Amino acid sequence: MPVPAGFGNIFASVFGHPNRAEAVLELLERGERRRVDVGAVGEELFLSHRSYGLLEQVQQGAERGRRQPKNRVLRYLWYWGVGRRFLFTTRLAGYRVEVDGAHVTDDAVLVTVANVETYRGFLSLTPTASPIDGMFDVFVIPRAGRLRLAWRLLALLLRLRGRWKGVRLYRGRRVTVTTPRRREVLHTRRRALPLLVPPGALEALRGRTVEDDDPPIETPAEKVS
Repeated sequence: MPVPAGFGNIFASVFGHPNRAEAVLELLERGERRRVDVGAVGEELFLSHRSYGLLEQVQQGAERGRRQPKNRVLRYLWYWGVGRRFLFTTRLAGYRVEVDGAHVTDDAVLVTVANVETYRGFLSLTPTASPIDGMFDVFVIPRAGRLRLAWRLLALLLRLRGRWKGVRLYRGRRVTVTTPRRREVLHTRRRALPLLVPPGALEALRGRTVEDDDPPIETPAEKVS
């Protein structure tokens, strides 16, 4: 049972896990034991997402030495400050991405393979990703100039109209990301994690309706078949 006591709490927030001690105790008594999906890279598991490119660099740089502020607003500003430095001073490598055997891009500067909504409530890159459908949502920004890339991320942050233009989203069970230094194959492990969740949490996820501003998503496996 995850208890959201940190900064992001991405995985726990999807199921509505409480962070108050009294509510945690109540969940231990009345919660439902259910099984949900996880992602895997070889034998290494991940719950929320795995990123490549700019976001991976920003996260590693911002969290190095645990120097980031504890205040939530100051921490957001800290991450954006680190992101600005990486965006304008670091060479942006290109990444090749395949989804379920279908090649989707040769030169992405940012890739996120997600099992849940990435950076929920802050920078939502995969708003329809679900930990109970056996699939990844894959967010990709193809090669773009630095200013254009910064604008696309800002539009996503501010939820501006047209924010999904210039980015791509895919859905699949197996994703291959080839970086300048390594090649990683990510796949879903269906119902692999036993989890104590609030009553009705999984039913609420299944009952999610499509929102007007949800991005279009491609499923390459359908085209291949």
